[in-house]
Amino acid sequence: MLVSGKVRRHAAGQAMTRPRQALMPISELPLSRIAPVLASALVAALLAWAFVIGRAAQAAVDAAETAEIVQEDRRFCVELGFEEQDNRYFRCTSGLAEIRLKQRERWDRTIP
Repeated sequence: MLVSGKVRRHAAGQAMTRPRQALMPISELPLSRIAPVLASALVAALLAWAFVIGRAAQAAVDAAETAEIVQEDRRFCVELGFEEQDNRYFRCTSGLAEIRLKQRERWDRTIP
């Protein structure tokens, strides 16, 4: 073994060498060494897939909730006699949005 250009020697004067291991191709590695790596990669891929699917599902739920709120606002304000192009209809839907916001704030304050 070279250290500062010199060969290290045992007390008996023999040169110390470190056996070199040849790198084995992956195809020759025993399954017991490959299996944990493959299992970890599979788990990581499944978690990534679940994350992507979960985000898409949450976006779909949010869009459905928004559409439902718009429909409820429209039905309520039209039942009061406001036309959709009328300024009073806009004030009606804006008022409902403000009421929902205040209700959500109240709920958020009660949840620890």
